Amino acid sequence: MSAIRVRVRLLSLAHGARRVGALTALAPWVAGGVELRAQSATAHSASWTVAPPRVVVGTAPDGVDRFLSIAGATALPGGTIVVVDRDAPAVVFIGPDGRVRRRVGRSGSGPGEYRSPELIGACAPGRVFVFDRMQQRVTVLDTAGRVERSQVLTAEPAALACHARSGIALMRMPQGVAMPDANGNAPPLSTRVLMLSPAFDSLGASPAFDAGEARPMGRIARIAVGPSGFFVGTQQSPQIARYSVAGVPRGTVRAGVVGRAPTRAHQDAVIEQLVAPM
Repeated sequence: MSAIRVRVRLLSLAHGARRVGALTALAPWVAGGVELRAQSATAHSASWTVAPPRVVVGTAPDGVDRFLSIAGATALPGGTIVVVDRDAPAVVFIGPDGRVRRRVGRSGSGPGEYRSPELIGACAPGRVFVFDRMQQRVTVLDTAGRVERSQVLTAEPAALACHARSGIALMRMPQGVAMPDANGNAPPLSTRVLMLSPAFDSLGASPAFDAGEARPMGRIARIAVGPSGFFVGTQQSPQIARYSVAGVPRGTVRAGVVGRAPTRAHQDAVIEQLVAPM
C-alpha cells in the first residue's frame, strides 16, 4: 500500500459565546483532508474563530512523518500531539515543534500491538488510551509510549469518549438491528452508555435510549464527555441529553445549531454509492 500524505494542523481556537451548560461542544473542521474536532469546556451558540496554524505535521521531505490513515489525534499538556495511524498501525508522538519524537506499536495481537487502532483520548493525567476495534481491547500508554496495561472490553462499543476528570463513556453497539422496509423505514435502534473509570471499573449506566436508525442517512447518536458526566445527541436535533457520571438523566441543553435533515435525494445518492461497487 502506498503512503498517502496527510497533514495534521494544530490550531488555536477563540470564542466568545455565551454559556448555556457544562457541555463539551464539538466543533469540526477539515484540515489537510482530515476532519479534526476541537473541544471546549462550555456549550455556546456562537461560531468558532480558527486562528492560523501553530504547527504543520506531514511536510518532511524524507517522509518520516507521513500517515496512512489517521484515526484520532489529541494534544497533551506541554504541547505534545499524539496521532493514531490505523493502517501503519502506530501511535505517533509529535513534539511542539512538529517533529516526530517516537512511533510505537506494530501489527499483531500482543502487548503494544494493534489490528485496527483508534484514539479514545487522554483519559487520565499523563496517559493515552487507544482502542483496537478488531481485538476489542484498550491499551493504556504513558507519555513515553510505554504500555502500562491492556483491557479487553466485555461490551462491544459503538463509540467511545472520555474526560480525564470523569472517566470513559462506552456507547454499546445496538442489538437486533432490522433492515429497512421497501420505503426505507426501519425501527429505531436502542442502546445504553456505560461509564467506566480509567481503571475500567464500572461507574454507572444510562437508561436505554434511541440510538438512531439503520438506514442510509439515518440518525446516529453521538456521545461526548465532560468533567461531571456525559452527553448524547444526534445531528438532527438541537437538544442534547445530559447524564451524570452514574448515568442518571439530568435534562437537556440546546446545542444552538439545528442540523439539516437529509432529503430523499440525499438518501438515494447514498444508496447509489453503496451499490455501485457491487
